[in-house]
Amino acid sequence: MEANAAGTELYPKLRKIEYDGTGDLFGGTMVVNKTYNISGGIQGPVSFEGDADNTGSINVHYNPQTVELIQRELSRAERELQAVGIDPAVKDEALREVLAAKADPDPSKIDKAIKVLEKVEGIASKSSKAAGALAGIGTAIGKAAGLIP
Repeated sequence: MEANAAGTELYPKLRKIEYDGTGDLFGGTMVVNKTYNISGGIQGPVSFEGDADNTGSINVHYNPQTVELIQRELSRAERELQAVGIDPAVKDEALREVLAAKADPDPSKIDKAIKVLEKVEGIASKSSKAAGALAGIGTAIGKAAGLIP
């Protein structure tokens, strides 16, 4: 391009651009505007430049029938825990977790209750009727809460 411009008024402009990069071949400042038109709903993070970061809390809400089922099973677990013959400290811990999940049945509290029921079931005598019942109750709670398939 420079060879073709030799002897024309374009030639000094090309040389200036080559020398310091400050000249503009087209004689002015170039501005590029980006316009994005999005129609319809967007779900999830979207980024046209840079990283798309989607943060926030997730709330799981069970329907009223599921909450009732979970609380009913937790009440059964509470009754069985009262009957099982294990260390009082372990029993108190288990009752605390079960009552917390029963009062506010969110997935994390329900998961803690299931884990403590499994712990108690493992500690209690296999011949104990309550120990066997706790395993079934823990499974029923997990299925109702969608934590066990």
